[in-house]
This record gives sequence, structure tokens and C-alpha cells, in this order.
Amino acid sequence: MKKGFLFLIAASIFLSGCVITGFNTSFTPWYEANYFPEASYLKADEEPEIIAVTDLDTKFWELSSDWHRCIGYTQFNGTQFPIEEINASLRDLCKKNGAKIAIWTKDYTGTGISYNMVPYTSVHTVVSPFGSVSAYTTTNYTTQTYSTQRFDYCAYLFISIPEENRIDYAPGFSISNLTNEDRNHYKQNTGCLINTVYNNTPAYYANLFHGDIITDINGTAIHSVDDYLNFIETASIGDTWNITVVRNGMEKTVQVPYRL
Repeated sequence: MKKGFLFLIAASIFLSGCVITGFNTSFTPWYEANYFPEASYLKADEEPEIIAVTDLDTKFWELSSDWHRCIGYTQFNGTQFPIEEINASLRDLCKKNGAKIAIWTKDYTGTGISYNMVPYTSVHTVVSPFGSVSAYTTTNYTTQTYSTQRFDYCAYLFISIPEENRIDYAPGFSISNLTNEDRNHYKQNTGCLINTVYNNTPAYYANLFHGDIITDINGTAIHSVDDYLNFIETASIGDTWNITVVRNGMEKTVQVPYRL
């Protein structure tokens, strides 16, 4: 019986620890540790904010446009876990990576069959040729099956963009090079993809959007991030930019002051 009891304890620990293991072992960072300014990260005496959402994409862009940056994500498939365990797991993950906010959701993926080993003990009696009686026990196991609901868990971790560093994103957006996936999606080979437009900035009020592709600024062709960085080296705060973007396959030119 003792052996079986220990087995059940071990199984219980494994099941209760799945959520922690799942979030931590599947975390994919997007940047090296401490890549951003120190003020961007969670302080040692701070607690991260853990937010459960139903629409992960909408919350992702809402946080991004409010001067936050995603530093990585984590996802795994598992059974139903108490929200307290999920929050505790993500809180630990945030503290480990310096994230100030984690948003997460779960999606039902189906019902699966799980197995559990249940011990049972048999008592055996032996009579010797001299009439003495002795007994011994043996422990065996039987397999029980049970159904469990399974879910895809996904979470994104965010840091903040400190106010003193926001000028680096003037006139109010962040950009990246087009990936092969982007080129196929937007049917555009060259340009800089606007990833995020920050709230209440010149870019915001000029109605630039995530997904716009910058191809020209003031007559200078922008084929890549390097072209954009070369352009801003000669720009001055207060300049007026005439930015040509491709949106939904159509070119559009907007006038944006280079400032925050």
C-alpha cells in the first residue's frame, strides 16, 4: 500500500505542476535579456499585472499602442487548470523575464482520454509441511481510463516603453523589415512595415495604421529598415514628412510632423 500511496502523490504533483511547466518550458523570448532600457522592466519590488482575455489579438494591439512592447510568448496544450495556478505561473514567468504585464487566453481543443495507474494489494497465505502458517502481500496495478477536457493556453508578456525613450519612436510608430510571410500577405516586396502606431502621436492623428508599408519619405525611397534609419539620421525634430504608404494594395501619402 505504501508504494501505491507514493505513486498517487507523485501523480498529483505532476498534474498540479503541468501548468507551471507548460508556461515556463514553452516561453519563446523575442529579445535578449535586458535588451531594452532598465526602466522598461519590472522592478524587484513590483508585481506584474496578469490579465485574462477572450480576444488575445485585440488586447495585444491595445497594449502595444499604449506604449508597451511584447518581449515574448508562451503556449501549450493542457487540461483544465484553476485560474489561481495560471496566474501564479504567469506571475513567476513575468518576474523571471522582467515583464510588467501578461495577457493570456485558453481555447477548448476537445476531450481526450487519460490513464491512471491504481494499485491494489493481494494477501497470500502459505502453509508449510509442518503446519505453520505465514502470509505475504503483493502489490499490482490496474489501468483506469478517464476523459479530460483539453485547452490551448497562450500568453504574451509585455514591458513598458519609458516616457524618456519615446522620442526614439517619433513620429509615433515602430517598424520592421518585411518577412517572407509579410510579402506573401501584403503582396509587397519592399518597404518598412509599420508594426505599431502609438496613441495620441502625430502618426496616430495622421491616421497611419498597423500594416501600412512605408515606401517613400520626402522623395527618398524606403526599401528597408536601413533606408529608414539612414533617412532619420539627417532629419530634425520639427520637420514635416510626406510619407507614402501602401495600404490594401493602394498608395497613399500623408503629411506627418517629425516629433512627438
